[in-house]
Amino acid sequence: MLATMTATGPENLTPSARKTALVIARLTFYIGLILGMILGAGAVTFTLVNPQMFPDAAERWLVGGVFFGLSVMSFGFSGMAKSRIDKLKASGA
Repeated sequence: MLATMTATGPENLTPSARKTALVIARLTFYIGLILGMILGAGAVTFTLVNPQMFPDAAERWLVGGVFFGLSVMSFGFSGMAKSRIDKLKASGA
């Protein structure tokens, strides 16, 4: 279905396929937001709140940076899902 939507555009989907794509896009949006917030909180926890978990400063900032990067990626996926939701809603109206 995603390949069909990407190849032909959302306006050519059947109503049931559009509903399914909208549900999947909404799930991706909310999961991306939740995961981004969790990973962002983990980055702050590892670097600032609980620094004794990693006594070496380089290790601590590396782990925090990885968590921050994953958080940004999750928010990016959420943003892509939001634009997909907008396209699906516009094509269904």
